[in-house]
Amino acid sequence: MIDWLKSRPQDVIDAKLDRRRKGVFGPPPNKRQLLFIDDFNMPALEVYGAQPPIELIRQWLDFQGWYDRKAVGEFRQIVDVNLIVAMGPPGGGRNPVTPRVMRHFHYLSFTELQEDSKMTIFGTITRWWLSRTQTLADEEERLVRASLDVYDVVLRELLPTPTKTHYTFNLRDLSKVFQGVLMADPKNVASLDQLLVLWYHENLRVYQDRLVDDKDRAWFSERLRAVMRTRFNQDPVGEDPLYFGELSNPEREYDRITDVDRVSLY
Repeated sequence: MIDWLKSRPQDVIDAKLDRRRKGVFGPPPNKRQLLFIDDFNMPALEVYGAQPPIELIRQWLDFQGWYDRKAVGEFRQIVDVNLIVAMGPPGGGRNPVTPRVMRHFHYLSFTELQEDSKMTIFGTITRWWLSRTQTLADEEERLVRASLDVYDVVLRELLPTPTKTHYTFNLRDLSKVFQGVLMADPKNVASLDQLLVLWYHENLRVYQDRLVDDKDRAWFSERLRAVMRTRFNQDPVGEDPLYFGELSNPEREYDRITDVDRVSLY
């Protein structure tokens, strides 16, 4: 796997190839090599709109190699190497890739699930869990829609940039929110306030913990509270830090930790 932003792609690829014969390089004899490049369209555009790392790959695909960076004028032919790349739609630091490069690839695309499909998937899971509580069985739709609201605003606003390349979120992150909520024993979630505090905490762990500066973290916390006020007409979280875990519970159940000093003894 090649990291566009932390290395020179040509040096990385050349370092993985053996010399077959004069001017010809490839993997060890009788083997084939498969290279994977993630975030293929993340290189920034230069002043005239070109993306030098991608143009280097185009030269390789067009002419089966490139010129040696040390031995001026010597062409390095590359054999028995295939290439797979992945990229997201243009926007948020990602740029369109020239058709001169993309013509070399077969496309495999994945479309975002429709909201009705996401409601069905996560609603079924949440309904089963809430049915085991005493009073919250009817909160399934509001909880799922609130989770989708948060997920949508994260996708729309927290876009990757060259300095925040890990700001990429997908359905796996949404499912982690529900996974975190379902870690709690329903018998310990007796009120809507307790459910919302748990839900708020799990969103923080999935999304906010990946944010790199205080501005983004404060923005996300406020957006999360805004969704909670819109969907549930209340905000029971307060200002104290939230901690959930199993350490303070004698039965090792996932629950809110209120005595942080006691946990520190572990």
